[in-house]
Amino acid sequence: MLVFLDFYPGLFPEFAEIKARPVDYYLAEQLDREPLVQLPFEKAEDQENTYYTLIHNKPYIGGFFNAFPPPQYTRIMPILQEFPDEASLALLNQYEVKYILVDSCCYDDMASIQSFLEANNMDFIGQFEEQYLFINQDK
Repeated sequence: MLVFLDFYPGLFPEFAEIKARPVDYYLAEQLDREPLVQLPFEKAEDQENTYYTLIHNKPYIGGFFNAFPPPQYTRIMPILQEFPDEASLALLNQYEVKYILVDSCCYDDMASIQSFLEANNMDFIGQFEEQYLFINQDK
């Protein structure tokens, strides 16, 4: 009985609640099923990105959240880690990504990233809290 009491973790009365972001509701209003990417790409490891797909109904590239990353993830991770650069944009075009979400909390100079993307045929749609949304016009 003492061993049980020693290891008993107690009750867990609270659960972490994940709420959709404003950008997810905006994307849900877009009546297509075009793919998106969340940048920096390391954010693809966050499981809430899978939850967000239930809101916006868009496929996303990445999706690493297990012990054995899928081949696509291991193939594109080194390239997308270098975003923003020409190779990462070429990869996004290769995968026909239409929506580019950039988390401004992870980049020091969003103005230069926005200029880079706009110079490469990506339209700035808007800022939704810390998420900047761009649409690939080549898609």
